[in-house]
Amino acid sequence: MEDLELARETLKNIKYLKSKYPRWRIEELADIFEISEMYDIPLKEFYSYSHGYFLNGGHGFGFKILKKPLLTNSETHYEPSDSVWHMRVDNGGCGRLNFCGSYDSHLLYGDKTNDVWERFNDTILAYHPYDYDRLNKEYIFSVQNGYELYKDFDEIYTSTKTEFEECIKEYRVRELEEKLAKLKGEQ
Repeated sequence: MEDLELARETLKNIKYLKSKYPRWRIEELADIFEISEMYDIPLKEFYSYSHGYFLNGGHGFGFKILKKPLLTNSETHYEPSDSVWHMRVDNGGCGRLNFCGSYDSHLLYGDKTNDVWERFNDTILAYHPYDYDRLNKEYIFSVQNGYELYKDFDEIYTSTKTEFEECIKEYRVRELEEKLAKLKGEQ
């Protein structure tokens, strides 16, 4: 009889939780509530994926909350615990191409644009990751520091994109001036 009552109560609780939190699987709710409460992250700001939780947004950059994140080329050799939540930030496999607008992506590579890219990465490092992969531009943060970066990221992204666009404009003006000079020389 005791197990019957427990089963009925469990089913009642599951029905309640499924109706209140339809975006989440029941098995995830304990983690979701823990993350939300521990790090003051509203539930609407993240969603689940196979090994943890993604924060919404990021302009193509990934902000993932998970345990024991790994990097391919660790700089600090930090050993993340599988009992502590971390935030792994990556460039979604695109790097500076995340800043590509309507112009050709090859224009994002050059002396000035390389400087913009390095400043962007230095800005990310200013949020004090535990570890990072300089080659692949992947970072492991405490959830607190990663979430601070996430909250500031729209502004960081927008200012970096503006800097890239200014470099592209300069390049295009120079390119058009060279073409114009060449055309004038042909007359």
